[in-house]
Amino acid sequence: MLNIFHMLDIDSQNADALHFLGVISYQSGQYEIVVNLITQAIKINSTKPEFFTNLGNVFHKQEKLEESIQAHQKAIQIQPDYTKVHTNVLIIIIFSHFGYNISPNHYCFSTNTI
Repeated sequence: MLNIFHMLDIDSQNADALHFLGVISYQSGQYEIVVNLITQAIKINSTKPEFFTNLGNVFHKQEKLEESIQAHQKAIQIQPDYTKVHTNVLIIIIFSHFGYNISPNHYCFSTNTI
């Protein structure tokens, strides 16, 4: 974790470090911080589908279904064969349609960019 802060001290525009801090914040339930960090990462580098997938996952956790689906769709636009995203969107849509409140623990949170 100290290496991440060191990376940000050297380069405050390091999108991967910001994204990874967002992932860590997600695990501790700090969802507004997650949105802020991952949104910053996306502003720096909007070509990584993992960033959008994780943003969509936190929006779903916040019960922001529309924003969640939009973020996942952006990830699909970037990488159409990214199966985790398709899985996440299907789970969110199907379970939301039937009125179930599914935990994001049941779908894929991407940490593989760092």
